Amino acid sequence: MFIRVKKIGNYNYAYLVENNWSHGKTNQRNKAYLGRVFKLTNLDLDSVFNEELADQLTNNEFKKGLYILLERCLKALGFEKKGNSFVRDSLIVKNKTVRAKGRKSVLEINNGFICDFTLTNLFSMKYNGEQFREWGFRLAKAISLSGIPISKEEFVALSARAISEYEINTNESPVEDFYY
Repeated sequence: MFIRVKKIGNYNYAYLVENNWSHGKTNQRNKAYLGRVFKLTNLDLDSVFNEELADQLTNNEFKKGLYILLERCLKALGFEKKGNSFVRDSLIVKNKTVRAKGRKSVLEINNGFICDFTLTNLFSMKYNGEQFREWGFRLAKAISLSGIPISKEEFVALSARAISEYEINTNESPVEDFYY
């Protein structure tokens, strides 16, 4: 699945699209309407990478790490934190939802999209003991699709927190050693 942007009238709208192959041809189907697209530019990556993520987390704080990445990105885009929401003009990001004037919306940043779908997908990630490499690819794809910037070191630190949570909850180590 991927996100497609369509221009309708003066505005862009995002849709979740699925490809199906049959008889050597691809058929694309809209799976979900994601909302009106608001393209946000001027993301200052230097301000995004100003703090070391690993220093802010204990061993079992994978979800907190994701939240820190999202918060850092939104602040770099000019959002202000108000309670448990992030606000910029009419845009509000709160509890894995993105709204503009009460309607579903999509923030296009960094060749990715922050929206209800990508936030829910990202925050539902959990390492369950499967092949680490496959899980790592899924995590990387989820982060990339959201457009949230992350360095290689932060990705490794975040992945380590997910595995640490798994080890604490199950008292077993993953079969594949992921440390380099």
